[in-house]
Amino acid sequence: MLREQTDAVLAKAGKLPPPWDAILLPVCAFPIPKAEVSLVTAVVESIASEAINSLHLSPEIFLQVEQSDDPGFRKLYAGRAAKWMPELGLGIWPDREPPVCWKAEEFMKLRPGEKLRSLMHQVLWISGPREVKAEASAAMLPFGPLLEIMTPDGGATFLERATSLLLPPLTDRTFTCYPFYVPLLEFGSLARATSEQVETWLCGASLYIRESFEDTGILIVSREPLGPLLEGLGGRLEAGAEPVWRIPG
Repeated sequence: MLREQTDAVLAKAGKLPPPWDAILLPVCAFPIPKAEVSLVTAVVESIASEAINSLHLSPEIFLQVEQSDDPGFRKLYAGRAAKWMPELGLGIWPDREPPVCWKAEEFMKLRPGEKLRSLMHQVLWISGPREVKAEASAAMLPFGPLLEIMTPDGGATFLERATSLLLPPLTDRTFTCYPFYVPLLEFGSLARATSEQVETWLCGASLYIRESFEDTGILIVSREPLGPLLEGLGGRLEAGAEPVWRIPG
């Protein structure tokens, strides 16, 4: 649950091996309800601004467009796509089996009303200048397709590393024809990961922010401790079987 009567964000604290840290900001749904947007945005933008200004990281913005069929999102994206200069790539789960095409038996077993499994996760890389990326990030956050990755080396180096990791396991031409690949992560993946695995999956990135439909929340993974930033927002860590950060609105 994201909100209480005290207008607080209750963020789940991840249990990652050092030096990694993570939180999950749960939301009621995507698109994010209007009552929650300002609270969530304040947390995400504060962490992102600190990474850019204090840690001197370079932001790269990606959109998982298939995650949202909201008409408002489609209209907004269509009106700004020319300015954002998107480039098409593919998102891959590094902790899962490589994607494969649909098989005949999957169609035969399909029941009325059921949908086939997702075949792939296409992503759009916002390739415009930094101010355009900032605009895209702010505009897309309420709708749910946002994936923001911050690196010390820049987008080209990150994409080269990510493609080197994610492309070799793919065998079907359906999935090997994209110019770049990016890692997709969810909260549950990180709970089972070693420090070395997180390092490998993030391909040199220092901060990873993804609107995760799988978790119904916003996943934030950081090489630096998130505690000082959350405390700066007035947050406090509440210990328990599942620790949470309570961040006032």
